[in-house]
Amino acid sequence: MTFTQKANSYVEQVLKGEIQACQQIRLACQRTAEHFQRQPDPDFPYFYDEAQAERVCKIIQGFKHVKGKWAARGQHLVLEHWQCWLVCSLYGWKRKADGTRKYRRATFVIPRKQGKSLLAAALLVVHLIFDGETGAECYCGASNLNQAKEIFSAAQQMLIQAPSLREFTGCEVNAASIVVPETNSKALPVIGKPKDGSNVSFAVLDETHQCKDLSLYESFQTGTGAREQPLLISVSTAGFGTENPCRQLQLEAEKVLNGTAADEELFVVIFTVDDGVDWKSEQALLMANPNAGVSVTMDFLKAQQQTAINNPEKYASFATKHLDLTVAAAKSYYSPEKWRSCTDAIKLDQFDGQECWLGVDLASKLDLTAIAIVFRKTIDGHLHYFGFTDCFVPEEAVANNPIYTQWHARGLIHVTEGNTISYADIEQLILAHCQRFKVQEIAFDPMWGGEFFVQSLTPQLSSGTNMVEIPQRASHLSAPMRLLEELTYNQRIHHNGDPVLQYGISNVIAKHFGNLIQPDKEKPEQKIDPAVALMMALARASVAPVVQWSSFAPFFL
Repeated sequence: MTFTQKANSYVEQVLKGEIQACQQIRLACQRTAEHFQRQPDPDFPYFYDEAQAERVCKIIQGFKHVKGKWAARGQHLVLEHWQCWLVCSLYGWKRKADGTRKYRRATFVIPRKQGKSLLAAALLVVHLIFDGETGAECYCGASNLNQAKEIFSAAQQMLIQAPSLREFTGCEVNAASIVVPETNSKALPVIGKPKDGSNVSFAVLDETHQCKDLSLYESFQTGTGAREQPLLISVSTAGFGTENPCRQLQLEAEKVLNGTAADEELFVVIFTVDDGVDWKSEQALLMANPNAGVSVTMDFLKAQQQTAINNPEKYASFATKHLDLTVAAAKSYYSPEKWRSCTDAIKLDQFDGQECWLGVDLASKLDLTAIAIVFRKTIDGHLHYFGFTDCFVPEEAVANNPIYTQWHARGLIHVTEGNTISYADIEQLILAHCQRFKVQEIAFDPMWGGEFFVQSLTPQLSSGTNMVEIPQRASHLSAPMRLLEELTYNQRIHHNGDPVLQYGISNVIAKHFGNLIQPDKEKPEQKIDPAVALMMALARASVAPVVQWSSFAPFFL
């Protein structure tokens, strides 16, 4: 079979369901199939250059492995069918108007041990030597020099193992660069922005999720302006933190795949696991790992999976590295899977007139502030809790935080005017809750202006509602933090799937003080306020006397 035939066979098998593939891969393959269907149309601006696609694939397979058992045997690279699809797509599709390549950028989100770094190294050599660019400038970027050298060093070793190619082209492999004097071309590893005047023909940003932001990516992109057919690639595993740079690029890429955004210059390959697929299953492993059984054994993947099953603290690492699932915190205290399983079709208006408890985490007036409201009901002899949260953010913080911007656009947060939170807006919501429900207690933290908040709010409350201090210390939060874990595992905490609350829950890690714990976070930007507010409300709801409620929404029964 030709490389194009292998590529098309992969696309066909994915679309027929013969290969386990996630939704992102199915959409990407559908995009390829539609291109071939539309190619004969005179108005379709692209055509497939099979000869060029075959040429690049043959060049890649001319290189040898540089690590492991295959390198020891001197074996050449062999492109799997999914890799043929990737390479043929990037180099085969061209513009009818001028014959240059269609794709100028690529977003690859691929788990570890799938051969992505080796493939990226081969593409670097292709662009340095075989792409017909005079003065080619090829860069390997990353968050640190060691990471930037991963792909660059592989490219060096490929060329060292190809003496005839170096002799024919005059290519020189140096300690910190690869140069081709005859064409004035060079390849370099970089960790900062390329210096002014850079004219990028090819760049790969490795493990994008580790970068602080997308400034290096954007700098590469700006540097490609003078090239006719540059290529900029982001290649990464999913990583931690829903705001990490890889996640940002992935969300943009997924919009292109699902048709909510248009970008004909972007090629997308995202291997992950569909919602609803059990991460503990073999199906999940096959869906996320296209090279399972080739560059990584199924035994290895199953062993990693079992370790994560046996030890919940290992889940985050396994999920990001081997399933390409973005996880908010590296060592999240709460199981994301268990939390999602507690999602229920509940709405606040189904609790009108019922007893409830509030938790208010004022945090800082400059950032996120959260209010939680918790109801409870005895079902089959056990107390079940039903929680909702509201979060307030000043508009200035929204403007400076992409994830706040997304939440605001979806109506998930309250945005107050100015650069600080308005306590008046928070008081207004609390008083509205007091009129609508039977608010028993309002738990608050005396820090961050809590005392002034109480002095303002207390005179406005009815005699049946009490304000209760809950300092943000292990002595006060250890019990509700563990209670929330127990309720989650036993599915006795119900929530409506609010993404902001889920984000807060997933960011919580445990800070230990002997036998006590308190909620903490790994990074300042990983907010846990809605989760803490929920714990505060649970702390009071869990110790209040149980009464028989006269009515409750029937869907709970």
